[in-house]
Amino acid sequence: VERDGTFAEAHVGGLTPYGVEVIAEMNRVGMVVDISHVHEVAMNRVLDVTKAPVLFSHSSSKAICAHPRDVSDDVLLRLKENGGV
Repeated sequence: VERDGTFAEAHVGGLTPYGVEVIAEMNRVGMVVDISHVHEVAMNRVLDVTKAPVLFSHSSSKAICAHPRDVSDDVLLRLKENGGV
Protein backbone atom coordinates (compact mmCIF):
# COMPACT_ATOMS: atom_id res chain seq x y z
CA VAL A 1 0.00 0.00 0.00
CA GLU A 2 1.40 3.37 -0.98
CA ARG A 3 0.98 5.96 1.74
CA ASP A 4 2.74 8.99 3.10
CA GLY A 5 3.48 8.00 6.69
CA THR A 6 5.11 9.93 9.44
CA PHE A 7 8.77 8.98 9.11
CA ALA A 8 9.06 7.80 5.53
CA GLU A 9 9.70 9.96 2.52
CA ALA A 10 6.53 11.13 0.83
CA HIS A 11 5.81 8.76 -2.07
CA VAL A 12 2.34 9.71 -3.27
CA GLY A 13 2.36 13.48 -2.92
CA GLY A 14 0.54 13.49 0.39
CA LEU A 15 -2.76 12.02 -0.83
CA THR A 16 -3.65 9.49 -3.47
CA PRO A 17 -6.51 10.35 -5.83
CA TYR A 18 -8.69 8.13 -3.64
CA GLY A 19 -7.57 10.12 -0.58
CA VAL A 20 -8.72 13.32 -2.28
CA GLU A 21 -12.12 11.66 -2.89
CA VAL A 22 -12.32 10.63 0.77
CA ILE A 23 -11.61 14.19 1.94
CA ALA A 24 -14.36 15.49 -0.40
CA GLU A 25 -16.84 12.94 0.95
CA MET A 26 -15.90 13.74 4.56
CA ASN A 27 -16.50 17.41 3.78
CA ARG A 28 -19.84 16.58 2.14
CA VAL A 29 -21.19 14.62 5.11
CA GLY A 30 -19.82 17.02 7.74
CA MET A 31 -17.02 14.89 9.14
CA VAL A 32 -13.98 16.67 10.55
CA VAL A 33 -10.68 15.62 8.95
CA ASP A 34 -8.06 14.87 11.64
CA ILE A 35 -4.52 15.27 10.29
CA SER A 36 -2.53 14.44 13.40
CA HIS A 37 0.59 12.34 12.85
CA VAL A 38 0.63 12.31 9.06
CA HIS A 39 3.58 13.34 6.90
CA GLU A 40 3.89 17.11 6.46
CA VAL A 41 3.32 16.65 2.72
CA ALA A 42 -0.02 15.00 3.56
CA MET A 43 -0.91 17.82 6.00
CA ASN A 44 -0.38 20.37 3.24
CA ARG A 45 -2.22 18.34 0.63
CA VAL A 46 -5.26 17.96 2.89
CA LEU A 47 -5.20 21.71 3.50
CA ASP A 48 -5.03 22.19 -0.29
CA VAL A 49 -8.15 20.14 -1.03
CA THR A 50 -10.45 20.44 1.99
CA LYS A 51 -13.46 22.75 1.87
CA ALA A 52 -13.88 22.70 5.67
CA PRO A 53 -11.76 23.33 8.77
CA VAL A 54 -9.48 20.47 9.82
CA LEU A 55 -8.29 19.26 13.21
CA PHE A 56 -5.02 18.25 14.84
CA SER A 57 -6.54 16.21 17.68
CA HIS A 58 -3.29 15.18 19.32
CA SER A 59 -0.26 16.95 17.88
CA SER A 60 2.28 19.39 19.23
CA SER A 61 4.21 22.21 17.64
CA LYS A 62 7.63 21.28 16.26
CA ALA A 63 8.89 24.58 17.71
CA ILE A 64 8.10 23.19 21.18
CA CYS A 65 8.86 19.51 20.58
CA ALA A 66 10.94 18.72 17.49
CA HIS A 67 9.41 15.34 16.71
CA PRO A 68 8.67 14.19 13.13
CA ARG A 69 4.98 13.66 13.96
CA ASP A 70 4.47 17.21 15.17
CA VAL A 71 3.37 20.28 13.23
CA SER A 72 5.63 22.92 11.68
CA ASP A 73 4.95 26.64 12.02
CA ASP A 74 4.23 26.83 8.28
CA VAL A 75 1.44 24.25 8.60
CA LEU A 76 0.10 25.94 11.75
CA LEU A 77 -0.21 29.18 9.76
CA ARG A 78 -2.16 27.30 7.08
CA LEU A 79 -4.35 25.80 9.81
CA LYS A 80 -5.17 29.31 11.02
CA GLU A 81 -6.13 30.33 7.47
CA ASN A 82 -8.27 27.17 7.22
CA GLY A 83 -10.13 28.04 10.44
CA GLY A 84 -9.23 24.70 11.94
CA VAL A 85 -8.13 23.62 15.39
